[in-house]
Amino acid sequence: MNVQTISLSNENVTLTAYLLDSSSEMPNVNLRPAVLIFPGGGYQICSGREAEPIAMAYLAEGYHAFILRYSTKQRSEFPRPLHDAEEALERIRNASSEWRVDRDKIAVCGFSAGGHLAAALGTMGRVRPSALILGYPCILESMSRIFPFSVPGVDQHVDAATPPSFIFHTVADALVPVENALAFANALDRAKVPFEMHIFQNGTHGLSLSKPLTSGGLMKLVDQNAAKWFDLSVSWLKNVFGDFDISNTSNLNDQISEYSVGVQLGVLWKNPECVNVILHALPSLQGMELHEEAQAAPLQLIIEFGDLPISPKEVEELNKKLKAIPSGSRNLEENKRAKAAFFESIAGKEDLSMTDYMILKMYSDETEDSGLADGSAGWSDAAVINPYTMYLCYGDRQIIENQYESAAKHVKYMFDRAKNANPNREQAPEYHTWTYGELDADYIWDTEFHWGEWLEADVGTAGEMERMMEKFTNADPDVPTAFLCYSTRLVGEMAHILGRADEAKIYLEKSEKVKRMFN
Repeated sequence: MNVQTISLSNENVTLTAYLLDSSSEMPNVNLRPAVLIFPGGGYQICSGREAEPIAMAYLAEGYHAFILRYSTKQRSEFPRPLHDAEEALERIRNASSEWRVDRDKIAVCGFSAGGHLAAALGTMGRVRPSALILGYPCILESMSRIFPFSVPGVDQHVDAATPPSFIFHTVADALVPVENALAFANALDRAKVPFEMHIFQNGTHGLSLSKPLTSGGLMKLVDQNAAKWFDLSVSWLKNVFGDFDISNTSNLNDQISEYSVGVQLGVLWKNPECVNVILHALPSLQGMELHEEAQAAPLQLIIEFGDLPISPKEVEELNKKLKAIPSGSRNLEENKRAKAAFFESIAGKEDLSMTDYMILKMYSDETEDSGLADGSAGWSDAAVINPYTMYLCYGDRQIIENQYESAAKHVKYMFDRAKNANPNREQAPEYHTWTYGELDADYIWDTEFHWGEWLEADVGTAGEMERMMEKFTNADPDVPTAFLCYSTRLVGEMAHILGRADEAKIYLEKSEKVKRMFN
């Protein structure tokens, strides 16, 4: 598990991420839903009893978990905590690709004052979660009496955009009366928002999981019946989000980035090149019947437990040879046939089309040079998108290796141009707003000729040229900024394929930053 704590914009506000590891044995959970937790504490503290123990419980059910420690005490004047919540949710969604979070399946779980904040995010937030889980929440405006500052009654802000909600409370709660939960449920019902509510008879305020481990040693914070809320919430989340996919009838995980001895034998056996390499190193496997259990086992495991005649050094050499074999939707022989068919199709052509030329460059191991559109002169399509698409089609890692530097140069060129202000649009809001300490306009492609600079000036009369210049100088930056965002993300994916983890992280973060600034 990967645990990281991120400081958000407001002072002493942090987002802690608990990210479950991916496993080749569980490909159906590579992308996971998540629960963002807002502990209670009367906007005075963020209770530890309603923080990590809750995260651990949802982690055990397969969800990524996040804890927001939001603004409290003298810094908790509303809507400051709401801004913390919005920023936390945006951070998770913006990093969803890196963190392998299903951005459309993020629930927010809040307790007491944290329940008020969660409900506020779901009803008043600039961005909203996909589901709400509210534990003994403060809902009514009258609850301001127990907080440092007055807060809005969130029941008054429920609308049709409020996400589906799960609520639990106890009749015996003397600090936050059960009428809070009932008021929110009534508001959801009026707005026709789906919800599920459980009112337990016994249990004091602040139960958390209502188990000994979260009780702080206090018997009153343990109630076996009220403790059922957690399992009920998981069942409800599965109804809202759906469960992890179990439709696969095969034990094999074909979605691999590279071949190695750590890959399942059945997957390796689908590629003739892999079979040849394996049988050369392990001739004793020749003619072996691959039953289902053997196919599902990694080759490394079979070597270790099968007592096969191969030394550690020979295993290392076998692993290197397997990694050198391109993985993807086509095996090596199919890829060679595709290349041969392409070169046959262009044989004798004196004037290649742009598409033919780009494909020829992507097969540049067959040509004299390897630069496609050499970065600053290229379009996003030619320098980034087409090479990546061809890699997806042909599974040839060599395409990415040949084009990565060119693609990276092109993205750098785009960012350099994005920092050039367009004097014709100096009143645009992005030139006067700052997100996380950086000027929004520096991440938005809005320079002169930003979209049509590749057009040749052969447009006839001077008047036509003038009109074309006016059109592209004053155009909205939607399209070029979309190319900037998408191209940057794809270069990050290329870096990941090539094993350049640090560079991949930088590009993916830049892509999310462009999206955040522009939105």
